[in-house]
Amino acid sequence: DIVVSLRAPAPDAVGFLQLLAEGVSGAPVATADTDRLVDLIWARSPTHVVIVVDDVHLLDDEASQALHDVHDRLPLNGHLVLVGRRAPFELHRRALIDGTADVLGEEDLAFDDDELSAFVRLRGDDRLHISHESSPRWPALLELERAAGQSGVVQYLVEELLGGIEPQLLGVLRRAALHTPIDDE
Repeated sequence: DIVVSLRAPAPDAVGFLQLLAEGVSGAPVATADTDRLVDLIWARSPTHVVIVVDDVHLLDDEASQALHDVHDRLPLNGHLVLVGRRAPFELHRRALIDGTADVLGEEDLAFDDDELSAFVRLRGDDRLHISHESSPRWPALLELERAAGQSGVVQYLVEELLGGIEPQLLGVLRRAALHTPIDDE
């Protein structure tokens, strides 16, 4: 499996394909484009190659298009797992219908009551004060609460989610959040 965790600024399309190709080949690659990456994946057949791209929302339009092209041409032994705040492209409806693609949302990744209890039990950490009604249900958020305490988690989320928004737009959003209806005009 090849795991690519993007950080801002994400590489451009050429750099992104280079990163993926080197991950698949396990060695430096002189040039990388969609054809080369697909050939490298196919050459590993019958071994399955899973490419996990974390923070995929950081890709620019050109790199997103390159990833879309790879997705469209993947051989049967190639698989993509895209993780991010939004998908970089619309999956083909056919792939969703025939089961070769799936979309997982927040609800799918949240713990149910039994999983939440098992998490606390496995952690054996008395710093976790879990309430089935008010505790977060996502493993990463629970880990953050365990490590930093709730106030640290909230601050982290504010910085992570709102930190990239222009100050002027952030001011508008803060003012608008106080009101339920918003008129476009």
